[in-house]
Amino acid sequence: MSRRAQKPPRSHRVRSRAASWWGLTCVLVLLGLAGVTAASTAQTASTDGTTSTTESTPACDRAAPPGSPAALACPLPEPPPPAATPPVDPPADPAPPAGPPPQAQLGPPPPPPPPAPESPTSVQSAPAATESERPRRRRSCSRRAAARQSPAARRRDAAWRRKNCPRSPRHRARGDEGQDRKRSVGERRRRAGERRAALEEVTAKKREQCKPAVAGELVSLDRIGQCRGTLDGGPTLVGRLASKPLPDPLPPGSRLDGGFAQLLVRTAGSQWPLVLASLRAQGNTGPAPAGKAKIAELAKGLREADAEERVQGLADYHRAAGIAGLTQGLTAVKGRLIKRVLSNPKISIYEGGRSDIASGDIDVRPLVVMLYLAERQGGVMVSSLVTGHGVFTKSGGVSLHSFGRAMDISAVAGVPILGHQQPGGVTESALRNILMLPAELQPSELISLFAMGGPSFAMADHADHIHVGY
Repeated sequence: MSRRAQKPPRSHRVRSRAASWWGLTCVLVLLGLAGVTAASTAQTASTDGTTSTTESTPACDRAAPPGSPAALACPLPEPPPPAATPPVDPPADPAPPAGPPPQAQLGPPPPPPPPAPESPTSVQSAPAATESERPRRRRSCSRRAAARQSPAARRRDAAWRRKNCPRSPRHRARGDEGQDRKRSVGERRRRAGERRAALEEVTAKKREQCKPAVAGELVSLDRIGQCRGTLDGGPTLVGRLASKPLPDPLPPGSRLDGGFAQLLVRTAGSQWPLVLASLRAQGNTGPAPAGKAKIAELAKGLREADAEERVQGLADYHRAAGIAGLTQGLTAVKGRLIKRVLSNPKISIYEGGRSDIASGDIDVRPLVVMLYLAERQGGVMVSSLVTGHGVFTKSGGVSLHSFGRAMDISAVAGVPILGHQQPGGVTESALRNILMLPAELQPSELISLFAMGGPSFAMADHADHIHVGY
């Protein structure tokens, strides 16, 4: 085993040296006390005259040989006080003793020595730190260390954070709410009453703005969103109907086959609308109602002037819809229908209505009816679409004009409706032509001063126009 392995622990070596220094200090103190006692005794004896005469007491001779009476009569010199020496740190690795460790190292460590008597040369020990001088634990605004603390420490830190830490924007935003909880019940009720009064004032202003729409006056379509949820019935119904647009008038089962459409146009030429109308009038339904031979035979023998009124009406409808619309669906060709309506010289539309059509707010059904009446009647004038018409009717219902599914016709072939709603006039003729449209283009509202059955009915306030709605 190496010498480093046999070395006793550092704590034992430190205690051994401390004991040696303590023993040396005690010896020096005892010698000093003995000298002081002897000197005081000799001075007392000479003063009181209790000692023997000078002749019987040998004189002190420090030059006498040691052991003689003259040398023994001299008092012992006082030992000098121990000099204050700073503690010297032991070397890092002192050499261990050669023999076994001393008995003091094997037993329990000796008790600490008592404090040395105070002297001007003794080393003064540092005073103990007071409670106020102890380092205080640093607190932080972070809450990560809260899990490692006791509940009492967490409560103290939480109180300190509430007082010293800045609050986040979320807490600052909720500051009023937090302060409101601390207020009295009466204060909270007062603030709630103020908020309720402000809300009622805003609701009253909205109701005042929506009164023109309820009365049937002319309002813009933007007012619908402002009035929604404020009034009962009207605005809520407007929002519900606007979110459910009508489907395409021609479902896939009612459309023409693409191959048949090409064969029809190639074989019949410009008479394809009349040939197709004749086939439909004869009961030939489906996507391909006839073959090439039948189409060629009808194209040679048919003349539009000799055709029945119902066949002529279907032919005009086919021209208005177009071969592409009959094949792909009217919604798919809405852009083409808009261009044809706006460029047709036989259709007269006011400026706001042209804007409604160009923006795509009008359904395809009124567009086809305009083109149909322009072909059938020779001209048509539209006086109201979306712009310029009230959101609600005079009876309190929601007008179909608000959704772009209605139009008002004020003149047919240059003849105004006002003053010409007698039997056999232009108004009755326009109504009959609209009623000859196929089922997918039949309106749900056809209002004038005539009641001709089906969707048509009479209303006294429609003396100057024909209302067509879907």
